[in-house]
Parts: sequence; C-alpha cells; structure tokens
Amino acid sequence: ADLVATGNLLETTTAIEPVVKEWKSAHPNNFLVNMTVARLRRLARDTPGEISATEAAVKCNPQNPQGWLTLGRIYDQKAQDIRRARTVGNMTEDELQTIHNLYDRWGSAAIHAARLAPRSGRAQLQLAQAATFHGDHEVAIAALWAGLKNSNHHKAELLLWGTEMFQPKMARGSG
Repeated sequence: ADLVATGNLLETTTAIEPVVKEWKSAHPNNFLVNMTVARLRRLARDTPGEISATEAAVKCNPQNPQGWLTLGRIYDQKAQDIRRARTVGNMTEDELQTIHNLYDRWGSAAIHAARLAPRSGRAQLQLAQAATFHGDHEVAIAALWAGLKNSNHHKAELLLWGTEMFQPKMARGSG
C-alpha cells in the first residue's frame, strides 16, 4: 500500500502497525523499533503502551538521551493532564500524590537526559521545567543557565521558561 498517498495519519498508522509488529517480534531489543512502537502508541492515544515501549527503548540503549527525553515528556504530559493548570490548593490529596510521583519520574528522566547530553538545550529545558515543578529551584536555575550557555538550540524556549519559572505560582509549595 502507498502509505503516503492517503495523507490520512490514522490510515497510515494502521497500515504500518503490522510491519512494526513484525519488527518488534524480530528485534525486541532494538532502540529504534521500540521508539517507533512508542510513537505509534502515542498516535493511538495509548499512554500505557507508549510508556511501556519507551521504557523498553531506554532499557535497550540507556545511553541515548532521546529515550529519556521522550519518557520525561510522557510523565510531564500525564501530570499536566491531571493538573489542568490548577494550583496545589485546588487539587485533591490523591491528585497531588499522583503528580508528585510523576514529577519524580519526570525529574529522573530529565536528569538522565541532561547528563547524557549536557550541551542539549532541549535536555536542559526539560530538566529546568521538571525541577521547577518538583520544587528544586537550584537545579532548575542551573539547568536553565547550562542550556543558555552551552546550547545553540532552544534558546527562545529556555528564555521563555526562565521568565515563567520565577513567577510566584512556581514558588516552593505552590508548584
């Protein structure tokens, strides 16, 4: 089938699923195959499947910062889905516990990515964001400055986040 001709992402995704399933069966420990599975799970809005495939990719190649960045993005998105732009005072205890666990996972993934790619503006941005939401402002500030100093990419996003992370709503205990 001509996958590009349809122009319909859902049709394309559905058409390539059997091929990717074969790849996964033949190469279960391949980083790129697992990241492809993760991407397909994301497109299908299957977050548990996306997490599982991304974790498998990270296990295949823990030295690849892309896997850690993707895992961090997933945890960040899950926390945002629960938080829905609310402050701590407007969330239940269960919601707070869940997002704090997600922030722990996000922070851990971001630290791995930033250590593996210290010159990556994207990795430093994700670490600055994760640390801010986790309430670790010293790490957030260090990551922000490292990203601005060492990377030629993502400067605009880093600068924007730098203005956001110092807002009162981001103060320890309110984040």
